[in-house]
Amino acid sequence: TRQQAWAKMALLVAFFIPARQRIVEGGKAEWQEGYMKSFEMIANGLLVSPILQKLVFEKAAPTVREWVDEIAKWPFKQIYPAHYEAPVRAGPQELRKAFGFVFPNVEGRALPNEDMKTLNDLGEIIQSVGERDEELYGKLFDKFFKNLFVTKPGWLRDKEEDRN
Repeated sequence: TRQQAWAKMALLVAFFIPARQRIVEGGKAEWQEGYMKSFEMIANGLLVSPILQKLVFEKAAPTVREWVDEIAKWPFKQIYPAHYEAPVRAGPQELRKAFGFVFPNVEGRALPNEDMKTLNDLGEIIQSVGERDEELYGKLFDKFFKNLFVTKPGWLRDKEEDRN
């Protein structure tokens, strides 16, 4: 359905490699049941891109906090996000909650842990670059690209695996 297609697209855009999606032979994407639950966690409301959260804003938390604090002084009642449905009815309190991941005492919006795996792995790589002498490409492959093709619990086995 159109709603399911929208949910799949939103999950891909938000997480790069959602937990319930994988690429199989021929470049086709397969989806496992349960992806709509992940979509429902990110739909309806103000959401800071999980990609930006993990790979950019967390690394510059003090600067992001200052920016949010400045914007939160304004008496706004709605926000026009760059993506998805707009406007979103939201004021300063909702803005702080959306950016809760950079505020120690603000509970942010919950994101599906299993869908955050790839972004968490990439975040670890980015943080460790320069801290170790390992080759960056090898780390990217092991933590990121491999997730595209890894067999995930509950998936049907590929034909090639069945032959072995």
